[in-house]
Amino acid sequence: MNPARAAIINRIQCRIVALDLRGHGETKVRNPEDLSAETMSKDVGNVVEAMYGDLSPPIMLIGHSMGGAIAVHTAAANAVPSLLGLCMIDVVEGTAMDALNSMQNFLRSRPKTFKSLENAIEWSVKSGQIRNLESARVSMVGQVKECEGDASPGGPKAIVEGIIEKKG
Repeated sequence: MNPARAAIINRIQCRIVALDLRGHGETKVRNPEDLSAETMSKDVGNVVEAMYGDLSPPIMLIGHSMGGAIAVHTAAANAVPSLLGLCMIDVVEGTAMDALNSMQNFLRSRPKTFKSLENAIEWSVKSGQIRNLESARVSMVGQVKECEGDASPGGPKAIVEGIIEKKG
């Protein structure tokens, strides 16, 4: 290992926490319909508080696109009292925040089940979520996951709310 790199690594101690904001990933919340910046900023503060209580270390918030906008709102609301710094990447504040309102409608219109990953890919292109079939093949894989279980109303193998399930 490069000696300069080793010296830096030995001096810095940090923890990286990647959050799924409500309406993203596998996050479960009491009111998933509330995608307001205020609520998501409180969510970030609540996660930090749950992790550290009143003794949180210096925190650096980093957010991309809408996540950057939420990081700004979190900082402005002082939801993370030990905030040390803020990094925003590709923030389009107005556009990202305006998208929150339409996101609820989009999530409601998404089918609850798909028969297969290929079926989900086809839907993503036909619905206009993704415009290019090759892009859909790359990105939809990360939006679904295969699970075991009998909860699938769509048959032996289906995507249920973003999850591919196989009947045992």
